[in-house]
Amino acid sequence: MMQRILNSKNLVAFVLAAATGMTLYFRVPFPEGNIFLRVMALRSPSGFEVLRYSYTLFLFSTPYIGSENRRRSHTKF
Repeated sequence: MMQRILNSKNLVAFVLAAATGMTLYFRVPFPEGNIFLRVMALRSPSGFEVLRYSYTLFLFSTPYIGSENRRRSHTKF
């Protein structure tokens, strides 16, 4: 059972990316108090929302993409 889980590298990468994303989500929250972001929120509320959701999305997707690239660089052709 454990060997099967370890062989499923996508699952392991997903779990590690989710754990990293949750850690970053709580330790490095979106800086809504920044004066430039407040001005952006007043001038373009939809643009601000896109930026905020993109920030959150990238907290979770970047570790997964990084683990995929690292895994491919160790694969011999």
